[in-house]
Amino acid sequence: MCITNAFTEKTLKGIREYEAGNQNEKEMAEVLASIKVLQEDLEKAEKLIKNDMKENYSGEIYYFSGLGKKVYLSEGKKSSEYNVKRIQESVPPELFIQIVNVVKKKVDSLDDKLLSEVVESNKESKQGDPYLTVLKMNKTELIEHKA
Repeated sequence: MCITNAFTEKTLKGIREYEAGNQNEKEMAEVLASIKVLQEDLEKAEKLIKNDMKENYSGEIYYFSGLGKKVYLSEGKKSSEYNVKRIQESVPPELFIQIVNVVKKKVDSLDDKLLSEVVESNKESKQGDPYLTVLKMNKTELIEHKA
């Protein structure tokens, strides 16, 4: 979908109506759907722009203080792959079992019914511990909790 000014304006208006207390379920569902469309198109545009810029990037760091953002070319993340078969052959089985994880996505991708059944029957599920989340305060909170 090509995002138009009218579509963006309507979506933003829907967000403001929600913030003002509009709780009409159908209207809010439409706002959510519109937000998702915007989000997907923005992500597509971001990816294209990043790829184009990366081709001939000058290396300069651009600061946008009004947005609180900077743009620069960062180093790629380091990743490693392990030869699991060689590790298995080189260490005692009890030690190997302690370091290996089963990845459900990979089990599913193999499309082996017996393997899936064995993995499922030996699965142990547990609820994760609650954790604290730190988020940026909104304008209202900043005003209410000004030090």
